[in-house]
Amino acid sequence: PGLAWRPVLLAHGWRGGPDDLAGPDPLQGRAAWGIGLTSRDVGFSAVALDRFGTIGDNAAAFSAAVADLKQRFGVERVNVVGYCKGGIDAREHVRRNDDVDRLIMVATPNAGSFLVDSMLISPNTLIWEGEDPKKVARSLREMSGPRMSSYNRHCRENPRTVYVSEAIVHSSPFANAWLPLVGLNDEFVSLFSVRSLPYAAPDAEFTSTTDPEAQAC
Repeated sequence: PGLAWRPVLLAHGWRGGPDDLAGPDPLQGRAAWGIGLTSRDVGFSAVALDRFGTIGDNAAAFSAAVADLKQRFGVERVNVVGYCKGGIDAREHVRRNDDVDRLIMVATPNAGSFLVDSMLISPNTLIWEGEDPKKVARSLREMSGPRMSSYNRHCRENPRTVYVSEAIVHSSPFANAWLPLVGLNDEFVSLFSVRSLPYAAPDAEFTSTTDPEAQAC
């Protein structure tokens, strides 16, 4: 209730792209958000962020996408769904602007990623073929525990926005191996990290080793 009369901006995560949430064709694509919003006649758009960009790198693109969505639908405020780092990029816009009514952060490392912290110990794991290793490392460091702790100190709540933090919990062998150290997790970010913002309403979705979607994440 209340969501259908505002368009939704979908913000993809680190190393991702718009199709991850919207799909190339919302009616035939693989992305559940695009399919679900289309079936409910809710207008939406997916922003194309720099897949290895920092918060600062993506700030202008995100704000431009919000402005475009507002103009297209003739509204003053929109709703935003941010997956993984897309949720952090969205928080940066929200702290400076009053045009987001509801921000839903899905698997967003609000207190950092335990996997990133471990990867930064071994720089060789940061290199992907065809990508600038320095840029990849810079974007990853921004999702580390210490950097997110520093970011959270100055990225304060916007009282005009409703924040929701949605955590995904996997029961895969990899996730279970980290369980004693970080608690429930989705193989990248812990339940605690996603829910760490004191002003966000928490929610969780559990997955299993028999769920193909869970294993594809």
